[in-house]
Amino acid sequence: MALADAIPGSVFLGLDRQAAITGDFHYERMQSALDWLIGDGATPSDPLTTLIALLEAEGPAAVVVDLIEYRLDEPTQTALASWLRLREPDARPIFAMTRSSAMLDLAACGPDEMTILCPANHSPPMIVSPHAGSSGYEVVAACLARPDVRARTEGMIAFYPPAA
Repeated sequence: MALADAIPGSVFLGLDRQAAITGDFHYERMQSALDWLIGDGATPSDPLTTLIALLEAEGPAAVVVDLIEYRLDEPTQTALASWLRLREPDARPIFAMTRSSAMLDLAACGPDEMTILCPANHSPPMIVSPHAGSSGYEVVAACLARPDVRARTEGMIAFYPPAA
């Protein structure tokens, strides 16, 4: 949310994507993206349609998406990651938060890609080049998990009982 607040004209998409829907959609672009994604192996679903509609909506200068993989299966995540990488260089920026190795395949990152690591201990965020050997790379890699692993922990919250 802080990132979206810091970027003028941007929008934050939380996990309740339906709540973010407005009437400013570009139907042809949305349908074209969905056709491409499904042709690349994505599973048609309401969460995918909603996400693409919001990513292709008119207006925002940038889009910040919390857990972009939320409610998407692995083939859909893989297709979505490919689609995002194929966007035009001058396309609206999308900041996608993820913990999925299907969405952030570190081996597929190009030389112009960067990752912002927000450490779990609430240390200041740091920019990490997503290439083996770079400072912070191992920490980013350790934060990612396959979609089936992430699905097993969906909705779980770490809890420490109060001290007696």
